[in-house]
Amino acid sequence: MNHALQPVALPTSGLLPLPDAHGLVSCLNVVRRIANELTFSVAAERALVTAAQAVASVMLRQGGGGNLKWELVFRDPVEFGIRLILIDRDPGRLRCYVSMGKLEVDQFAVRSMAGGGVKVILTQWAGRDSG
Repeated sequence: MNHALQPVALPTSGLLPLPDAHGLVSCLNVVRRIANELTFSVAAERALVTAAQAVASVMLRQGGGGNLKWELVFRDPVEFGIRLILIDRDPGRLRCYVSMGKLEVDQFAVRSMAGGGVKVILTQWAGRDSG
């Protein structure tokens, strides 16, 4: 199902802190709002929010938080989505994130960051059910 790209009253990117459980709730609410504005299917929105919550929970439980960067991404004029980049400053959890590879988003990647830390990248395209 293709959605015609409509002007979006949202910034094209943002950075949110994940210092604690309250920050997690705020971040997930922002992700939901963006997915709704972009007319994601219920399944696509749920997959993205569930994956973000799983990754962010590891950050909070094991290391005291991190940051969540979000950005709108485009493949062509009618295919668009959301990319979430969750940044954990502790490189020791790389294997933990790699083991999460079965998250039901369209794209999942884990990268070591120069200087230490880990980036977990989740991408979900609008109009597509994940899986």
